[in-house]
Amino acid sequence: MRAGDNTLMLRAGQQLTHFVLRPGEEVRSPLTVLLFWDQTDWIEAQNIWRRWMFAHNFPQPGGKPLQPMLTGQMGFCMDWMYRATEQNQKEGIDRYQQLGIKLDGWWMDTGWYTDNWLPHPERFPNGIQPVSDYCHERGIKTILWFEAERVSTKDSWVYKTHPEWCLSATTTDQMLYNLGDPQACQWLTDHIAAILQKQGVDIYRSDFNMDPLDHWRQNEAMDRQGMVENQWVQGYLAFWDGLITKVPGLLIDACASGGRRNDLESMRRGVPFWKCDYAIEPVGMQCQTYGLAMWIPYYGNSGGQMDPYVFRSNMFPAVTKGAWEDRSPGHDIRQDQDYSQLLKMFDQWRQIAPDFLGDYYPLTDFSLSTENVWIGWQFHTPQSGQGFVQAFRRPGEQSADTITVKLRGLDPQMSYRVTDVDNPQAAVTVSGAELLQKGMAVKLEKTPAAALIRYKAVK
Repeated sequence: MRAGDNTLMLRAGQQLTHFVLRPGEEVRSPLTVLLFWDQTDWIEAQNIWRRWMFAHNFPQPGGKPLQPMLTGQMGFCMDWMYRATEQNQKEGIDRYQQLGIKLDGWWMDTGWYTDNWLPHPERFPNGIQPVSDYCHERGIKTILWFEAERVSTKDSWVYKTHPEWCLSATTTDQMLYNLGDPQACQWLTDHIAAILQKQGVDIYRSDFNMDPLDHWRQNEAMDRQGMVENQWVQGYLAFWDGLITKVPGLLIDACASGGRRNDLESMRRGVPFWKCDYAIEPVGMQCQTYGLAMWIPYYGNSGGQMDPYVFRSNMFPAVTKGAWEDRSPGHDIRQDQDYSQLLKMFDQWRQIAPDFLGDYYPLTDFSLSTENVWIGWQFHTPQSGQGFVQAFRRPGEQSADTITVKLRGLDPQMSYRVTDVDNPQAAVTVSGAELLQKGMAVKLEKTPAAALIRYKAVK
């Protein structure tokens, strides 16, 4: 990228390409999207991008737009899923319902399977389908973890049966399943699609915990540099397209060690329900939301912690409770303890969750400082005239206990009912003009602390 006199020059593409094409071969270039903006307010350009992502890039399974999702699981207390059974999965689902926590999905992570992605015969003698049926009867979708593109060992069925489908590299013992081979790609597509259909899975959780570059480069001849990579990426996209075609209504969770497949092509087929393996820690989550919301408006991670400051730092469009990163009290939802605070937090998330899909405005400067600073933002839904403000006062007593933030996107001619969710009886009605011009004062006397303030246009 280079800036010139009133010009901006960009160069983008596949990193290494020096190859000949053989008869019948095709290559494709990476997808690039440019948004042109000639106004001064760059935040408005970011919101045009967010709207475009929802309307034209993100998947719409079953023809329906993405919605906020709260999923439950018992990932940590079950060693992911290595101690999971049909029975304890049903117990976990029952416990959420007994507590009055409405789940949109039930998340089953790594550990449910044996070789070749077949359910563990002792722990799931009837497969995953009984758990899926149990969920569907309660209006809950099922999420099931796979890592189909990594061949971890030569003892695997794939390598023993089709070693020619595996790309090796001298830098690791792990192999890469060669999706660039049309026969291998078709077999995997058919195999995984059949599993998803038989087991009643609604969301395919696609993990990818390896670096593929050496497997591509070391299998390319001098006159074919970049070709194995290009063909593999074509196969990867065809694999996902095939699953979506064969399993109507399927949604893909694009994980890949947490948020490593956030390219436009992948996000036309899937969304990152797990945006980063660095999860839960409040300052990190605040920083991630501050930047990520400008570019990728739908994402998720672990949530549902008991502490309000931590919980609110982990509010996202998609939240999962009980993940492997969650070592907080209550990570095993079956434990008998006081969950009143957790229920209150989840109710607050439900109230604001639809507005995560609206416009986004940072209200403070960005900061990596872990102490003595504030950070905050606003999510606003123009169609309904409602939204919310989140403000975080990080640890330390040197920051002021009050900040004033000027809201964005409001109608100056309208009035808004403003409610601090921690003090709803003190709700006030304020003009849009005042909120835009003078701003809103947010006070947090102790640290660390988080404010959550809702507003809605009133006549």
